Amino acid sequence: MSIDVDFLKRAGYLQPRQLPDGSWAGLIPLLYTTGLCLGIGEMGYRYRFCFERREDAMVALENLTSMDDEPTGWIARRP
Repeated sequence: MSIDVDFLKRAGYLQPRQLPDGSWAGLIPLLYTTGLCLGIGEMGYRYRFCFERREDAMVALENLTSMDDEPTGWIARRP
């Protein structure tokens, strides 16, 4: 799927990254946590993992290889 990185940034995603499987992931600031969103598209995302610390979410983002990866260290998950 072809996605414009500028579109993702305007939508509020930080550090949007295309994963090796072709899907997109990025961070989104939330009220008390940082969300790591996987499967980002024009209609939103497929999965979100919430991290207490933004730094932990950044490390998890860098370690992803596909939309189906499950990062470690998250405190909540949303479909």
